[in-house]
Amino acid sequence: MTKKSFVVILILSVIIWIVSGIIQFMISFNPYSSCALTGFPMASCLNSASKLRIICIYIFNIVFWFLVIWCIWKVLKKKKLLHKKKK
Repeated sequence: MTKKSFVVILILSVIIWIVSGIIQFMISFNPYSSCALTGFPMASCLNSASKLRIICIYIFNIVFWFLVIWCIWKVLKKKKLLHKKKK
């Protein structure tokens, strides 16, 4: 993996995580709740006092999306190489 592809995948994973947080907010909106939304795939509504746990879930979610995008990137790259070899 090149540095450029690493940075692109990392930026995409953060963007997807932010979008998943927005989706979680829209799905589970409660005006009387004051919790920290964590985004998907590990969606939680945690008390703002447990900051370390919230940060750990944030990191887990970003790493999860990074791995998903990286796997998709590898599959698409492999298909592109196979398509070029057939020509």
